[in-house]
Amino acid sequence: MAKRKWFGLIALLAIIAFVITFGGCGGGGSSSGSSATTPSLTVTALDIGKVVSFTKAFSGDPGSSMDGFRVKVDKVELTTDTGTTWVTVYSNGEYIESVGVGTNSIAGTLNGTMPPVGTYTGLKFTFSDFKIKVKIVSGATTYYTTAQTVGYNSMTPWTLSTSALSYDYITITSTGNSETTDFPTPLTVTANSNINLVTVMESNGIVTCDGTLPNNVTWAEEEPLVRAWLPGMPSKEIQFNLTVPPNLPTYPALSNTITFLLDGSGNLLGGFCHRPANKAINGGILKSGGLSNVSNNGNTATFDVSFWDGMGVGWFKITGSYDCGTTTSGTYSGLVVTGYSGVTTEYGATVNPTGSVTSK
Repeated sequence: MAKRKWFGLIALLAIIAFVITFGGCGGGGSSSGSSATTPSLTVTALDIGKVVSFTKAFSGDPGSSMDGFRVKVDKVELTTDTGTTWVTVYSNGEYIESVGVGTNSIAGTLNGTMPPVGTYTGLKFTFSDFKIKVKIVSGATTYYTTAQTVGYNSMTPWTLSTSALSYDYITITSTGNSETTDFPTPLTVTANSNINLVTVMESNGIVTCDGTLPNNVTWAEEEPLVRAWLPGMPSKEIQFNLTVPPNLPTYPALSNTITFLLDGSGNLLGGFCHRPANKAINGGILKSGGLSNVSNNGNTATFDVSFWDGMGVGWFKITGSYDCGTTTSGTYSGLVVTGYSGVTTEYGATVNPTGSVTSK
């Protein structure tokens, strides 16, 4: 169900006005700041827009929209030893808006506490409550969320209205939950450096809901195509579809969209494995990994990365190589998926080891 799916994926943070152009595989450099006096730490989010969906399996008809999604941020922590110990850099419990009006719109930022000087290899994000504002179009009727509070585990149906005058946020209370991710390129903190942790969102524009209209909806989301925590601002986005040919009637064509986010030197900052309804693997946020044999500022590389599964208890390792050359598209080859358990793909299917790579 969509509710369970989102809970594994977790909410995004604030959309901030960093206008980044992903200009092909040979994109520009990353951004960083420095100060000789008082360094600062901020947690910002980058909305890199919506893309045309490659699947039409959704609950909301065209015209449905997620007009607000707020998550209560309980804690952001960093580690220098891959999760043995953690340093808290934020714990103020603010609600942060993760959906804005238009690409790169300003919705907020978190100001945290500078961590001690050192090299940080990963991040933990702990969150709890949500506030959701969504309209769901079904046929000739538009349903709007209204002001109310429900418990996450109560499965209480939302009170929806057909009047836009009642359009408001639903508050969903929940206990704390967390996710962790490694930094493929470590975050180095010096005595005079500003730190900007970045979380990235790109959606495919599909609004899905859990339950049936009009009286049994208990969750809604805008499906994320990319979601990642990064130790700096990215300048390149490289994507390819991991595919499985159809084998009817056992299974249809299966796919996942794999995304790598790089800095201007071609270093891997983070990544994401999108899982649509007909997914090849049940992947999610980046667990660990990196690039090797990097050339042309990241245009060409060999990758060895692992993505958490949807529940964050197991993972999938993906290896292969890609080559964008000097354009905005290229090919990948030698793709191998190794599951954390005996099953590597849905139905035990075999992935296509070659395909195309694109960049934005």
